[in-house]
Amino acid sequence: MNNTTQLLEQLRDVQEPLPPESVGFWLIAFNVIALLVITALLVYRTHRKRNQWRTRLIGDVRRMRALQPEQSIHHTAIALRQLLLSRGQQVETLSGESWLIALDSHFHTQWFTSEDGQLFGDTLYQQGMHQSGKLDSRHRDTVLTTLENMIRELPSQLTVAVNKSP
Repeated sequence: MNNTTQLLEQLRDVQEPLPPESVGFWLIAFNVIALLVITALLVYRTHRKRNQWRTRLIGDVRRMRALQPEQSIHHTAIALRQLLLSRGQQVETLSGESWLIALDSHFHTQWFTSEDGQLFGDTLYQQGMHQSGKLDSRHRDTVLTTLENMIRELPSQLTVAVNKSP
């Protein structure tokens, strides 16, 4: 027993460790702020990626103002066709009135078939369009400004309607 008593005497100075301190308020606040910043950056990145096509297209339309009026409308018509193709529209063979109807349908407007947007139809391919006074730089700028506003209003992604059969 002497040996047991001696061992217990040695353990008498050993104490239980103190419980761990609670996490400080500042550490919790820092982690919450870091989480919010990371979430905000991810949301911004996703938004920017989803709207990258819009930024690029509006930049292209703005650059068209530096060209001659007829050339700028022609290049804008090409950009519009590329936009509709990239958004899943079957517009490869459309021209004239059917092309304008497709544009109106996509933009949810009547601007292309009944207003200044008619420039993107058969009028675009008439000889001497800008020489005959049909298109000057001021009219071109008005058309491009209206088109920029319509591009801004387009949704980021198309919503495809699904027909449910019974």
